[in-house]
Amino acid sequence: ANPHWENPETLAFGRLPAAAHFHRFASAAQSKANKSTRDQELSEGWRFLRVPHPDQAPTGWEQPAFDDHNFKVVTLPALWTMDPDEIDQPIYTNVRMPFRHEPPRVPDQNPTGLYRFTLNHQSSTSLQSVLVLEGVENCCYVYCNGHTIGFNKDSRLPAEFDLTPFLVPGENLIALMVLRFSDASYIEDQDQWWHAGVHRPIRLSRRPWVNLKDIHAKPIFDPVNHSARLDLSISLSAIGRGALGHRVTVALCPAGQTRNLTPGLSGQIERRQYYPVTGKGAVIQLSKSLKKVRAWSSERPHLYDLEITLQDPKGRILECARLKIGF
Repeated sequence: ANPHWENPETLAFGRLPAAAHFHRFASAAQSKANKSTRDQELSEGWRFLRVPHPDQAPTGWEQPAFDDHNFKVVTLPALWTMDPDEIDQPIYTNVRMPFRHEPPRVPDQNPTGLYRFTLNHQSSTSLQSVLVLEGVENCCYVYCNGHTIGFNKDSRLPAEFDLTPFLVPGENLIALMVLRFSDASYIEDQDQWWHAGVHRPIRLSRRPWVNLKDIHAKPIFDPVNHSARLDLSISLSAIGRGALGHRVTVALCPAGQTRNLTPGLSGQIERRQYYPVTGKGAVIQLSKSLKKVRAWSSERPHLYDLEITLQDPKGRILECARLKIGF
């Protein structure tokens, strides 16, 4: 009977599984230039209204046809607790909670921010559209064209929502309902300033239907002879067994250089990986020994560029990712 924000069993719904945080590129050239045509930052043009409680949101506020002329125009990320026009103030505590209740209850006055954004969308059947919220305090609901997409707690981790089935060609409405307090406030409590709003960027990530889901790079360093081994576990996201035949190629280069230290390091998704019960699914595990590397330390933080390239069965590049790693 509890609402989602007072139910510890509801951490989220409609959210994509958590994975490593990295940026995606359509080509190796985009990856090297650190400029992606796949990511669209949604910062300017949001409209905002603060209400005392989520139940006091205007009826139909998340619908495209709603008249939001009395909403304020804001640029995100932004915290409404830092807005001099709003009554909510930052709260600093280091021992006590900022309200007198017992878990999982939160104050009757639970300030709530309503955000609306109009997205111009070009229809594409080859790419998936994922809304990435990199940080929202404290919890939020996500809507698209009036449909409830999902809900998320954990104000310090990114949350991803698949908007693909709900987007239409032309104008689309993305709406967020952000609550200042939830039952998660009790476990997020620390020596901190309490705020409310969107404190990290929001972006729309467009991805091929088979894409890089998670990348785990484990650099192992031998301090005696400065040799190393790089272990990689790369998982792909796909519908059913759609990742069959897709290949991942890995290149490790000293920072700022094009010299590849791992030539020929690649792997392919094969049918045996989907064997019932014991199959590991669309995961590629690779390992490479390196005769000599420069060690990373806090005094001399030598880094390497790790570039991951995903190709379809015909060899066409679908996606690239670039990470900084050290040994």
